[in-house]
Amino acid sequence: MLTILFFYPFSLFTETKTFPLDDLQKNGLELSGNNSENKVLKLQTKNRSFGSELYLDFESGNPSDLKDASGNYKILMSSYLPDSENVFHSKRSARFSGKRTGIKIAHSYSGLLTSKDLTKEFYISFSFLPGTVEKDATLISKLYETSGNSYGWDLKIADDRLKAGFYSFFETEEKRFLSLYLTSNTTLKKNQWNRVLLYFNPNDREIVLYLNGKESARAAVPASQNLTRIGFHADDTTSFRIASSYYGWMENFSVFPGKPNPSSEDTSFPGQNFDSETHTSESKFGIGISPVYKSKYSSSFLEEVQLKAVVPTSSALELYLRVSPVPFTPNSESPAWIGIDLRKLENSKIDSLEPDIYRIPLKYSLKKFLGITEDKTDLLPFRYYQWRVKFKSDPSGNKTPELKIYL
Repeated sequence: MLTILFFYPFSLFTETKTFPLDDLQKNGLELSGNNSENKVLKLQTKNRSFGSELYLDFESGNPSDLKDASGNYKILMSSYLPDSENVFHSKRSARFSGKRTGIKIAHSYSGLLTSKDLTKEFYISFSFLPGTVEKDATLISKLYETSGNSYGWDLKIADDRLKAGFYSFFETEEKRFLSLYLTSNTTLKKNQWNRVLLYFNPNDREIVLYLNGKESARAAVPASQNLTRIGFHADDTTSFRIASSYYGWMENFSVFPGKPNPSSEDTSFPGQNFDSETHTSESKFGIGISPVYKSKYSSSFLEEVQLKAVVPTSSALELYLRVSPVPFTPNSESPAWIGIDLRKLENSKIDSLEPDIYRIPLKYSLKKFLGITEDKTDLLPFRYYQWRVKFKSDPSGNKTPELKIYL
């Protein structure tokens, strides 16, 4: 609640102004909730499909109608049970129940995922929750059998660990085929979501497996081997399979070109990037800015602001106001913004049946802005005013401040 005091003409009046969150011009912020009383302003959730080569979103639609959000691959078959209870980052996950369910993706001659001559780096990422710690389950696979030999690769859960096998996936000048095998250095636990990244690096002839943001296995073809090609068998047109023999849940199956950033791949919001050379961190703010409002009377004075907010540890919520006796435009450089001190927000908490309500007197912020020390009650008379808010996540990018209502 922003309370404005003004004199008109010789008496003291109080004006209370409630600001709708819908009025804000938002950059990097999103507004959720169905009605004005329940709306929440927070950092915009990361668009996980942006820039993808393939992206499977299980959040909406019928399983049999599943589409690749990137439009690059055709889904031949899709069978799973949508589940809105067991979820990680999504609103809905896909639940698989062994060989009766799964997803088949058509072979693509031009796609990175099914390439017969892999020259560009890419990675596969997804989250999964095993129904049990399975002894043997196939998460993803594309295999081709000919003349008694297997070509292609798969990723399995075996003996409570992730194991990836790349069978005759590397061809040498001598027309020999080489294989690589990776086994994760940590075991999977029950009742825990896991985030997998499988990174294909053809320049260094290596495959790297990441589990929950950390490197878990790495294997490479020795430099002494003269490779001519990396990829699937030249005659392989089989489908790429997901969860062909797996009991459990899965979310956000995706393929991206380039090199992954395992530490930020699993975050929901923009995190803080730390520069080891300068020992400084760089953060991306979400910003909301209001229209310019006009008070009821011509000589108004800022008194206090009330807000309902949640600010997780190490995240930040910043509030600014600016005022003027004459009209100004929303994007004008002047008047200057007045920073409202929220560093000791907990000290301003109100005893209320509703949690997280704060009342912040504005006198200290106004005196600091004006560079004065004496107490005055008639600081910065105005008629027009505007407010701005800035959000920053915690360093990990997993928690965002929330402005639940701005009164």
